[in-house]
Amino acid sequence: MAERASALTHLPPSGAESYFALSEARYGSILQVQAWPETLKTVQAVLISELLDEETPPPGSAIIRSGTVVATIAPGRFMMAGPANLAVRLESALPASDAAVTDVSHGRVVLKLEGEAAESVLQGCVMIDLGKRVFPPGRVAQTAIHHIDVLVHRVDESHFELWVLRSFAESLAEWILDASQASS
Repeated sequence: MAERASALTHLPPSGAESYFALSEARYGSILQVQAWPETLKTVQAVLISELLDEETPPPGSAIIRSGTVVATIAPGRFMMAGPANLAVRLESALPASDAAVTDVSHGRVVLKLEGEAAESVLQGCVMIDLGKRVFPPGRVAQTAIHHIDVLVHRVDESHFELWVLRSFAESLAEWILDASQASS
């Protein structure tokens, strides 16, 4: 498989003087899995046996196990990021009659925003409450930032991942960097 070039190659690195850093999380593969209503329990069982050691996350949340992120973005719809062999593993374990496994690795990018100012910078870009009580670690939500559809995942107190279409990644990163200048 061809190595994917970074979507952020033209951006300057965030400086050491800033209280946050913006970079690209370089997962080996990014997938979307869609279960059919009558096969949801089967798909959940496969995800548990192949990737997780517990139940699948409820809608609006994510679990990270062994370097693989499993986010439930709607009932029966999962976004995943992990090692390069993730697609092969799931495609062999899930026949098309049970679920649609779509490899979106070349069409999606996961941006990583981390540091003590990550929440406040990101809060200035979205219309959802990112406060820790409302949006604790493990939560995901689909929203828009400057007309760009984004899946926001709060990984921990000061670390967010933003899943975005590759063609919008650089524009989104520039928007966030500009917003950080306005908030400082």
